[in-house]
Amino acid sequence: MEDRAVKRAFGGPPPCNEYTCATEGYVLSMMARLSQFGIEPDAYWIDAGWYANASPSWWEGVGTWAPDKKRFPRGLKPIGDAAAGKGRRFVLWFEPERVYQGTQLDRDHPEWLIRLPNNP
Repeated sequence: MEDRAVKRAFGGPPPCNEYTCATEGYVLSMMARLSQFGIEPDAYWIDAGWYANASPSWWEGVGTWAPDKKRFPRGLKPIGDAAAGKGRRFVLWFEPERVYQGTQLDRDHPEWLIRLPNNP
């Protein structure tokens, strides 16, 4: 039987989807909060949605591999630095095999893409 609490928690609270609402401050605070409870992972992971154009759905930004400047004004370096400062690694999710219509790679390098009919 599927755990409904886990299913509801996946992707963050509405209207967020994956990390589409994450900010530099939120991520750094969560890292500190984990430490407060003695939870020291080998690596800190930011999943889908950290990039520009990711709202309201993370998949709408796949293909723009630049941090959302509104949410991460200093980029992702402060998060990597914080992880390194704790002796941990930093993992950043991205999906190079898929690009959504209207994203940076779609606009700047359409020659790199294979388009699927009726699929944005």
